[in-house]
Amino acid sequence: VADLPRQCRHGYIVRVANSAADEDDYYLQFFGNNDRDGEGVWEECPEPGREIEIDSGTMPIQMVRNFVNNAVRFDISQITWAKCPVGDLKTVEEPSFVNNKITKMLFWRNRLALLSEDDINLSRAGAFTNFWPKSAVTYTAVDNIDISISSEYPAMVYDGIQVNQGLVLFTKNQQFMLTTDSDVLSSQTAKINAVSTYNFNFNTNPISLGTTVGFLDNGGKNTRFFEMSN
Repeated sequence: VADLPRQCRHGYIVRVANSAADEDDYYLQFFGNNDRDGEGVWEECPEPGREIEIDSGTMPIQMVRNFVNNAVRFDISQITWAKCPVGDLKTVEEPSFVNNKITKMLFWRNRLALLSEDDINLSRAGAFTNFWPKSAVTYTAVDNIDISISSEYPAMVYDGIQVNQGLVLFTKNQQFMLTTDSDVLSSQTAKINAVSTYNFNFNTNPISLGTTVGFLDNGGKNTRFFEMSN
């Protein structure tokens, strides 16, 4: 990258390649001063030709409460999801909910969480519509988090609820805890641990009971009620 010229054509894109492997290649675009050729700066950009937009027509919609003429009005509209700003499919993969069904939406640790298949996708901190990293070269603590559940049983996650230690996640046969041992939640510190093996009625929702979590078990002929300590 140190060999890049200080002057170039505005909008010109280059690939910075590793001589040994292409897993950490990235792309830079030249932005000339005042959008003109000449002097300017190089900034990271996505690979030319890659799909950078999430199809809003297949994603959740939003309902916004507004006041119009001293009356409350609820407006329903599609959400404008952030575009992929950098990288290719090797360095910045698509969020795992793309082309999969989203089973639940939650808010946790100032992030929007989308549950899909056996994956949990957390948006960038404070940016609820952004599920992309800022850079393909390095990750920061506020970047998005995309983490999968690892289990010997089918682990499609249907629901979750926040407790003191983290986020309890529910599959048909097990419960997991999304948490971190660090003071900062990031893609480098997030982890998922199994905490119990109760059957879960995924047609219902878990509820908070203060110091415990209640949920319905669908394993027997009669639906039973369980509590799990925080």
